Amino acid sequence: MERLDWSLLVFAITLNAVANILIKAGMRSNPIFEGGHGILTIFLGILGNPFALGGLSCFGLAFILYSAALSRLDLSMAYPIMTGAGFVLVVAASVVFFNETVSPLRLVGITAILVGILVIARS
Repeated sequence: MERLDWSLLVFAITLNAVANILIKAGMRSNPIFEGGHGILTIFLGILGNPFALGGLSCFGLAFILYSAALSRLDLSMAYPIMTGAGFVLVVAASVVFFNETVSPLRLVGITAILVGILVIARS
């Protein structure tokens, strides 16, 4: 795998994780899904939320970069790395930005995911 292939995948993973973090931040700052709002109110609430819009933009860019990465990499390798690494980044950000806790059992699972990513990347 060439450096460009890895770069595309790493940037896609990072943007995907950032998108999830921004959307979580946006929904915390504007809980539009509480209170029985209609679909139009929810849609407009999302469009008026800069965090949610930033998250959507990051998802779009991540999609483009991931598509480019998939044109160069095996899906059987890229997808597990994308989802596993993204999961680890989101968990770390959740602890830092949202004060979420990670149990010892969850840490064992995260470690297993990281080991799996390394095995897949090296194969």
